[in-house]
Amino acid sequence: MKKVLASVFALIMAMTCLPLTASASHQSLMDKYFNGGIQKPKTPYIQHNIYDYNWDEVFLWFDKNDDFNNITTDCLKDPEGFLNEFGLEDCWIIVQADAKVDDGNWLYTTSWDSLDYNNWGNLGLFNNYWHMSPDWYNSKTFHENLMYAHSYNFDEPNENGIFKGTVIKSVNDGYDTYHFDITNHTFSFRYRIGVYCQESSTYEWRGPVFSEWSDVASIGKNGNQQKLTKSANPAAPVLSDFTVNAVGSEKYPNNEYYVFLNVPDSIYQDEKYYVVYEDIFEPINILVQYRVNGGAWKEGSIANGSWLNSGYRLLSLDPVKKGDKIEVRMRFKEGGHDVYTYSPWSNIKTVYAAVTDYNYKETPAPAPKPEPAISTLDGTPSENQVTKFITGLKNDEDPKGVLYSKFPAKQYKVTKNSNTLSWSKVKGAKYYIVYGNKCGSANRYQYIAKTTSTKFTHKKLKKGTYYKYLVSAFDASGKHIATSPTMHIVTKGGKYCNFKKVTTKAKKNKVTLAKKGKTFKLGAKAVKESSKLKANSHRPVRYESTNKKIATVDSKGKITAKKKGSCYVYAYAQNGVSSKIKVTVKK
Repeated sequence: MKKVLASVFALIMAMTCLPLTASASHQSLMDKYFNGGIQKPKTPYIQHNIYDYNWDEVFLWFDKNDDFNNITTDCLKDPEGFLNEFGLEDCWIIVQADAKVDDGNWLYTTSWDSLDYNNWGNLGLFNNYWHMSPDWYNSKTFHENLMYAHSYNFDEPNENGIFKGTVIKSVNDGYDTYHFDITNHTFSFRYRIGVYCQESSTYEWRGPVFSEWSDVASIGKNGNQQKLTKSANPAAPVLSDFTVNAVGSEKYPNNEYYVFLNVPDSIYQDEKYYVVYEDIFEPINILVQYRVNGGAWKEGSIANGSWLNSGYRLLSLDPVKKGDKIEVRMRFKEGGHDVYTYSPWSNIKTVYAAVTDYNYKETPAPAPKPEPAISTLDGTPSENQVTKFITGLKNDEDPKGVLYSKFPAKQYKVTKNSNTLSWSKVKGAKYYIVYGNKCGSANRYQYIAKTTSTKFTHKKLKKGTYYKYLVSAFDASGKHIATSPTMHIVTKGGKYCNFKKVTTKAKKNKVTLAKKGKTFKLGAKAVKESSKLKANSHRPVRYESTNKKIATVDSKGKITAKKKGSCYVYAYAQNGVSSKIKVTVKK
């Protein structure tokens, strides 16, 4: 599938921001992409998951309408050029979800219209933010976990009181379970999309400007949502430039091959909701069959079968011999909840297996000279040296030689069984390696994965548990460029939560010092995602200056002017969320 939009939660700007239309540059952006107003979004789709040994979950699926398809496509092509065209430093998109029960009131109040409003963690409803950067992808739809049927959300009245008495508690094999009472109650949902931007010349934030609310989708007693129905057959996929990469020998044949898959545009139709995670329904997937030397067709497997993007795919087949004739065909499987439709089979591509023996010489290659151990991540050590150094660390402290300003990695998203990290592309980096383990000095870092992406999901984790991570960047020759500071992130499902943002005493994230020697105390605070959960502090908020010749900052957040000029100071929490403050020294 074309990859899902990257999301960044909870950076909420000051209420003093001017309206988006107050700036000519922002008005030109609105005129180009939204014709002066944001298109009303389509009706959402409600996915209600019921679990025997846990609490119900509600996911809301949204359609990224044509306005935002156009704006994200242009941003993806040239992010810097996109922002420069409108004189912007930054641009964000907001999605707000709203809910009500039966004929009661919506949760929405006029306070939701302000930039300083954030309802993330309030009953699981969210104010969700997407940053316009290269890790946006051109997907048609996306989804978010909206709320849980859990005791701490519903046993006591919330500020609006709308969910009181709507959850049924039971015990299953000794486990407390909570289910939405969809027999006697109707749960209704809607959402809206907004945009706000930051001027590059003044660093002022403009907005937000919102669409009107979508039409209402509801489930339960008087719900209006229709079940998924069988749709028309999707178009057949097209295989082209089929190539084989069979490296091995007659004795040790390799069974990994690559095929170039071209996904036709007709697959991306309106009103279709595509799979994002493997544990929920999969409206579209890729199936593959192959045969060798004219034999019977066999079921094969294809890597990332639910990612509908064009490109090379890894196929796993039975081992073959040199010269074997291999034929491959594919088709799409569409639907969910036992309602499926299949596309016709694709065209058949034929190749002949090639085998090489260079990895299996009779005379073993001489052993490489051992590389010296390192004690810091300064300089340009090799991947092997960095891996040995990090996996040998005896505590959870930051290794020597890491800088947040050089590699600002952070928490992107968490579930009960996964943590997703994200980071900005590091200049000169060809690939990244993620290291991690459960928090605690008894748990040494382990090599988790190598990736060329700026986002990584660590799966199959234990719920309600803290994990630590380091991410290292390497160039094309395998030399180290930078490593992120340590991140401590807790999975959902326990009594702890992560931090959603860092606040400081700096107005509009700016500090001006009159001359050398003047000081300012930032007083940074890390704000929890939920007031009802704890946050285990593995370390306090840390500070870092991008130019110590202009201004320094100590471990308590005290900024000291050194000479005339400007720089930035970062205040970042243990999960990588941060506040970036511009410091100006006048003389």
